[in-house]
Amino acid sequence: MKDIGLWGPKVQRAYVDLGVMDAAQTDLDALMRQDEEIAEKVDAEKYATELATRQSEVATAINAASQT
Repeated sequence: MKDIGLWGPKVQRAYVDLGVMDAAQTDLDALMRQDEEIAEKVDAEKYATELATRQSEVATAINAASQT
């Protein structure tokens, strides 16, 4: 905005009111690390659920086969 001459007091106040100025102070690296940690946790939980489901299916198939 500064580069194109649109960084006057009115624009700066608008950015403050919108919370954009606060966002500029955010630690992007920390946010990215946090996002990765959350994604890894979600993936691990999804994998664990899928694995448990598959193990149950296999156990059911083995049980059904042993009863015939």
